[in-house]
Amino acid sequence: MGKYNLHLLGWKAFENLCCNIMQHTLGATYTPFSEGKDGGRDGYFEGNSSLSKIADKVLDGKFVFQCKHTTNSEESMTLSAIEGEIEKIKKLVKKHGVNHYIIFTNRKLSAGNELKIKEEFLKIHGLESCVVLGSEWFDSTIDGNKKLRRLVPRLYGIGDLSEIIDERVYKQSFQIIEDLKDTVTTFVSTKAYQDAITAVLEKRFVILLGPPASGKSAIATNICMSAIAENESTETLVLEDSSQFKEHWNPDNPKKVYWFDDVFGITNLDNYRLSGWLNTFTKLNVAIKKGATIIFTSRDYIFNEARHKIKENAFKLLFDSQVIINVGELTLSERQQILYNHIKSGDLGREEKKALKPYLNSLTKNSNFSPELARRLGNKIFHNNLDVNTHSLNSFFTNPVYFFEEVIKSLEESKKAALILILLHGNQLPSPVKKEHIPDYFENSFDITLPKVKNALEVMKNSLVKLSIVSQNKAWSFYHPSMIDSLQIILSKEAEMIELFIYASKIETLLRDVTCKDTENKIFIPKSLWHVLQVRFTERNFGSDIINSLTGFMLRETTDEFLVWLKSKDKAFLEELIMPTVYQLNYTPNYTFACRLDDLGLLENDWKNNLVDEIKEIAVNNCDLTFFRSGGHHVLRLLGEVGKKEIVFRLAELGAEHFQNEFENLMYNIENEDEPDDYFYDWFYSLETLLVEFENTNDISASLEEEFETLLAHASDELSEYTDTRDDYVDDYLEDYDDYHDYSNKQENNSDIFSDVDE
Repeated sequence: MGKYNLHLLGWKAFENLCCNIMQHTLGATYTPFSEGKDGGRDGYFEGNSSLSKIADKVLDGKFVFQCKHTTNSEESMTLSAIEGEIEKIKKLVKKHGVNHYIIFTNRKLSAGNELKIKEEFLKIHGLESCVVLGSEWFDSTIDGNKKLRRLVPRLYGIGDLSEIIDERVYKQSFQIIEDLKDTVTTFVSTKAYQDAITAVLEKRFVILLGPPASGKSAIATNICMSAIAENESTETLVLEDSSQFKEHWNPDNPKKVYWFDDVFGITNLDNYRLSGWLNTFTKLNVAIKKGATIIFTSRDYIFNEARHKIKENAFKLLFDSQVIINVGELTLSERQQILYNHIKSGDLGREEKKALKPYLNSLTKNSNFSPELARRLGNKIFHNNLDVNTHSLNSFFTNPVYFFEEVIKSLEESKKAALILILLHGNQLPSPVKKEHIPDYFENSFDITLPKVKNALEVMKNSLVKLSIVSQNKAWSFYHPSMIDSLQIILSKEAEMIELFIYASKIETLLRDVTCKDTENKIFIPKSLWHVLQVRFTERNFGSDIINSLTGFMLRETTDEFLVWLKSKDKAFLEELIMPTVYQLNYTPNYTFACRLDDLGLLENDWKNNLVDEIKEIAVNNCDLTFFRSGGHHVLRLLGEVGKKEIVFRLAELGAEHFQNEFENLMYNIENEDEPDDYFYDWFYSLETLLVEFENTNDISASLEEEFETLLAHASDELSEYTDTRDDYVDDYLEDYDDYHDYSNKQENNSDIFSDVDE
């Protein structure tokens, strides 16, 4: 059978493995053929082979390769299994001058059967050799190629790890290897993963970008697994932020892998986290140079926003395109292999898999396909109320929240309670679970004992929940973070669970879904629970995005009575909400909220004076007068005429050079995807507004006004020149792009990868 258990691979994955082996053995000139009627060959090579890796003597000429896979670990390789290829090989020898026929198989190969196969094929006139490579050859070839194992990490998942991995390493890292193995078993070595491995091997750093459920964690898991298995890391640490890195980094033990999920924020940029990293990049550079491997994951829009706030020389790897991997772009063949692995390895019965089989190919083309949803489809716990038909299965992918909600509803009370307890602990419930981990308000909502919670977690392990090591501590979490939203929806729909919903939900969910007013389609929070809402709003230091959302919530979703009550409870919190969190005067709700407090008599004079000082500083330093237009009336109201004039005169004192410097700064930072007219709109508007203000006062000299007018004309010309140059570049780029063709899309897949998914 072999220690790598190749019978657990599907025929397509086996072909991919053979292709990987040959490309590493023979080089890039080995050419795999697309699936379909291959005419007796799955791959082609012409040249001189490295004989010790294929045969016992030097072979030269034209080679064809064929794969013969079986899912039966006891099946033998016989002549009858391959004799149907004889006529095909005859044609290839006669028409194309093929010299050598190489057969890959995971079947058992006896010396007698090998001899019979060779003798029969060598009767073909012109064929110089026939080589049959069985499981023993695969074992020795894989064992001897570390990079191959890293590129095909699924081998760790289906193989006997106690044989594959060095015994000392296996014992040392047993727990984390066992935690990672389930993910490795179904993993597909996508192009994104191979690019990530290359980045890790060459740069010791990679950042994986993509939306939720796109496979970022799976790729990170397999990088960690291969690093441990190949004894290139003494330890893998899954950490949350820069402070934990500082705590665990040891210069005397540098060979560690550090993995940071959602490194700059979960759903929005967390400026608190970003600030921590800005003060840690120097130490991170040192760690990488000493041998540490760093893995970041992030949603792409969060990463892009964060990178704009980081100076390139602070951490140059964040600006290196070779280490930035977008994992969400899957080819059709990658989707097919991912879905195949999850259905094949899942806990569905054979008849259930057989019923799904006719629909699987079309599901891989669903626009909402993701690796996590493929995993769920292969797990029977997600099949409650799931009908096996085209409409229902497509809905499973397009509306995953609804289907997960149905799964939760069908669970017994102890399992629901265990899931909600994980939610209450921020998706990290310490293990072992103890009495102190269960809050009083939780016990009031569920009639359940600690042993029942523990048993429920074990029963749901590797389907709905998983046990992981986070910051060197074991913790229970949802199998995938996307499950959190569904559970919050369920809690919000039950009146008796509203308090639990407030405690358990992410702050982003509360700000999106609840209200203290009579608002349609939102969850109403009664006065009796205001104190719970206050606790959640003030529980920690939030980033600027959350603060802005909190301010918007106070502005739109609260009554006057609530604001009066809140000020009596926490004046400092209200003051924080009216102050600007970003250095700009538009697109933030704090100024409007300050005016609302002023209307209610809740805005204190010192709060207002501090806010006005901030407005003046931002307007002058940023050359920003955009609030002069109609949308900025709340800022103008707070400033008053006196404050407005102070800004105009201060900009006049600084002169045209101040505006010129801001223009040059904008020009330096513009990105290719930015639309120039939109990007510079605020700058031009502010300068034109300042010139209008100059005309309305007698205190500005004509010469100074002329300097600003000259700057406006020169800036317009420079922007036009830049736009023309960039448009020419983009046209050339698109022309080159149209000439490029990805080899993987040249031919349609004519075979059914799912043919043996139920075997």
